[in-house]
Amino acid sequence: MNYDRFRLAVTVQAIGIALTPLIFTWSITKEDTLVTSVSLVFIWIFMVFYLIYYVRKTNRELAEFLQSLEHKDYTRKYIEEKGENTFKELYKAFNQISIAVRQAKIEKESEHFYFLNTIQHVGIGLISFNEKGKVEIYNEAASLLFNKKNIRKIQDLDTIKKGISDFLINLKHNQTDLIKLKVKNESIQLSVKTVEFKIEGRKIKLISLQNIRPEIEQGEVDAWQRLIKVLNHEIINSLSPINLLSSTLINYFEQNGKPKPVSTIDKDTIHNSIAGLKAIEKRSKGLKRFIKSYGSLTMVPKPKYSTFPLRELFQNISTLLKDELIKKKIIITFRVRPENLHLAADEKL
Repeated sequence: MNYDRFRLAVTVQAIGIALTPLIFTWSITKEDTLVTSVSLVFIWIFMVFYLIYYVRKTNRELAEFLQSLEHKDYTRKYIEEKGENTFKELYKAFNQISIAVRQAKIEKESEHFYFLNTIQHVGIGLISFNEKGKVEIYNEAASLLFNKKNIRKIQDLDTIKKGISDFLINLKHNQTDLIKLKVKNESIQLSVKTVEFKIEGRKIKLISLQNIRPEIEQGEVDAWQRLIKVLNHEIINSLSPINLLSSTLINYFEQNGKPKPVSTIDKDTIHNSIAGLKAIEKRSKGLKRFIKSYGSLTMVPKPKYSTFPLRELFQNISTLLKDELIKKKIIITFRVRPENLHLAADEKL
């Protein structure tokens, strides 16, 4: 609409400029038209200058508006009421464009502010720098990890550990690595991951840093706890049969807390007692070796394999659990085929 008005105004003025010389030529051929002819000359000159002024004013207003955009001056306001009909529409368009650009700038600045606050809030250290080593992002978490408030160049980190800047610069895209540092007389282990990208032709390297030492220490604590549970389980498993068998052997030779007469002790009692004591001896030796192997709590003991009759293993188990089986009225029977079947295992575990 604005362009149509401008074109119409220019067209009308151009037609007027073209017709005026024709009318002037016609007037000089007539008598008593001197005043008219002179007036036409002044009118023609005025129309030419006004057309030049009109076109130049439009160009000047447009140039000034574009310059204000170039210099990011969005505060300029064009008063629409003071302009001619054609320029009212032009000023209105200028004001609308200025408002739209100003709003876009406000939204961009708001997003940038939100982005910066998000970076400062995250618990992972973030550092970004360009090809020249100039640091563009250095968040609060990174400053706490390095115990260094502000840095301008990545080389400033060399005061913490010599060569750390070269280490970070030489990291490749999507590369993950570990680095050990000593900050505030405390050793920390950082997990480092790198991402590279380009913004407006500038190559940027973004590095995330996370202290994994607490996780490693927690993992070690969990490992120790699991190891202690294994020790507790194995020791109890070894002691329970010994306790049961000891009670059984005591009952062979005591009654109501007093020793039985020798005459009441038969050969079966002596045979069962010897078998029970041998079973206790084997289990005790196995437990002793197990505890000795775990003395330092640093390695799982390796089994000592030997070949022994399978029947003998079942007999030892039956002897160890005899008293408990009798109390619970459990009868255990076993058969080994062939009779001389042997087992390769650690007999004492």
